[in-house]
Amino acid sequence: MSVDGKELEFDGRSRIDVVDDGLKLTKRGVSNDDAGEYEVKLKNEFGEVTQKFDVKVNDTPSAPGDVSVVKAESDCLHIEWTAPTENNGAEITSYVIEKKESGRRKFHKVATVNGKKTTHIVDDLEIETPYIIRIAAVNKFGTGEFIETKPVQTGSPFQVPTVEFPPIIENVTSTSCSLNWPKPIDDGGSPVYGYDVYKRENGGDWQKMNGDELIFTESFNVRALSSGKEYEFKVEACNEAGLRSNSNVVSEKLTVEGLVPETILNVPMVKVLDNDKVEVTWKPDGEKEFVVQYKSDGSSIWAGVDIGEAAAAVEAKCVIDGLREGIPYVFRVAARNQHGTGEFSEPTIPIVVLADDAPRVLKAIKPVKIPKKCELRLECHAAGHPAPEYIWYKDGKEIIPMDENTEIVNEGSMSALIIHELASDDVGLYKVLVENIHGTAESEAEVSISDVRAHFNSSFSELTEIEEGHDIELTCEVSDEEA
Repeated sequence: MSVDGKELEFDGRSRIDVVDDGLKLTKRGVSNDDAGEYEVKLKNEFGEVTQKFDVKVNDTPSAPGDVSVVKAESDCLHIEWTAPTENNGAEITSYVIEKKESGRRKFHKVATVNGKKTTHIVDDLEIETPYIIRIAAVNKFGTGEFIETKPVQTGSPFQVPTVEFPPIIENVTSTSCSLNWPKPIDDGGSPVYGYDVYKRENGGDWQKMNGDELIFTESFNVRALSSGKEYEFKVEACNEAGLRSNSNVVSEKLTVEGLVPETILNVPMVKVLDNDKVEVTWKPDGEKEFVVQYKSDGSSIWAGVDIGEAAAAVEAKCVIDGLREGIPYVFRVAARNQHGTGEFSEPTIPIVVLADDAPRVLKAIKPVKIPKKCELRLECHAAGHPAPEYIWYKDGKEIIPMDENTEIVNEGSMSALIIHELASDDVGLYKVLVENIHGTAESEAEVSISDVRAHFNSSFSELTEIEEGHDIELTCEVSDEEA
């Protein structure tokens, strides 16, 4: 069973029961994290079947967004907010508004307003007193999370600042631009403390780009722009009195064209052609021009090869020569166009460029004489490029392990033949053949068997007294009956 493509973790809250001819999934203490597309897969030797279903978790709403005090009077505060991003399965029916004096612990409810409203006047406040206002959305499942304003003082001579001019768009690239704007002339009687910066895509909703932290300069760098989309920007100011503008002065529209390729290619394949030459291949994924880069493993400097329009739609390739023998290299590839080079693929694993070499036996197998029922281990080490294969023979017949008693282990440049319990029919001439596409090498050794090693498991005592004329029987037991 999986959720959104990931295998379901049984963390103590989840249980699957078989009920009649079906399955029952039980989860305790569900939250929004448990929502998603669930997939059940059943299979046996005749095939498999899957069933998908969507699970939605109904919950209280998320917190409202961007609550702010837009006007402070001597005995009231004017607040505005935006609807929660998630209603979690039920319509917002109302908002709960609470207040407290700054420094006090307890909030007090002041109003419940209709779920369609996003403004309210909190009145009956003390003069020249700092307050914190908080608001939460309500649906049929209950009251959601609260979001608070910063402390704002009533009876203040300060007003909200006013942003008079839209931000100016500069330094446009294929994926980014910069925004600059003048400091507001009307700061509401309190110095401007910072800014919130917003963008809008294709006439959609405004999205704040600076997160929870204000911007403290009159500039902002916008990143991750996409080709073909129309963007607008605006800036709102906050002053030291905690009041935030709502000027809604919008920039000119910006459409980014001429982007570099957005496709990120898969890791390329590398084939060693010679001791200084490799062939690099990759799937074009619809792109036509490429850059292949390579460097020695551990270096920080990449060398590059520009590849013109690929001839094949299925596979593109290039040959890179002039490499140093025995040095490990890594390779990567990226698509390019007239505007520049896109993001590179992940690099390959290090590839060592070596000249082709026939196998050479570095450590031969040796003749041995081993007691019966003991373990036989014949080990051969060899070198060659490409890495050679090992084939074991006994008396001219290839050894193919048929049971757990016989084992062939290949690790790197070593191969070992292991017979865990030697028997009489294992005596003979053993040979290991080492081969690759450039040649072969071999090593032979005779294996013989010595007597079975044994010891007394039990024996008779050294001194036994018996009367003359009586019979006596002395017995002992050895560890192996063949001894």
